Amino acid sequence: MSYEIFGAAAVILGGFFLARGMNEEEDKKASQLEALLALFRFFRLQIDCYCTPVGDIFKRCDKGILSSCGCDFEPRDFYEFSSELSPPPKGEILRLLGSFASELGSSYREDQLKSCDYHIAKLYELCERERSEVKKRKKLNMTVCLSVSSAIVIFLI
Repeated sequence: MSYEIFGAAAVILGGFFLARGMNEEEDKKASQLEALLALFRFFRLQIDCYCTPVGDIFKRCDKGILSSCGCDFEPRDFYEFSSELSPPPKGEILRLLGSFASELGSSYREDQLKSCDYHIAKLYELCERERSEVKKRKKLNMTVCLSVSSAIVIFLI
């Protein structure tokens, strides 16, 4: 009898810790998106106020922002930065990073600022959408993991 209780508790705890791990991954994705938004804003500030070249912007950037983005080194250009992110972004975020990289440093200052504003606005929309969806996914992760582990316990008893 005590082995059954111990086993049931182990399965339930396993489901709980699995859900927590999945929720931590969701939090990482959301914080990476927030850090990318901060980086885009920093780029805009450096271009607007100082007309700083891209390589120098990365040198001036706070290492904490780069680390939060998933970059553990000082990149030379935005292509290198976006290709080495960990975890690698997917879908619309990856497309937005590629678009920003292709337009960065390829035109006059005013055009650069317009491009920065456009990409910041798009990334801000993605951040807002991610904030609302992450809460739902975290609840879903917890519910599904605990339900499945409870169903396994019931099935085995």
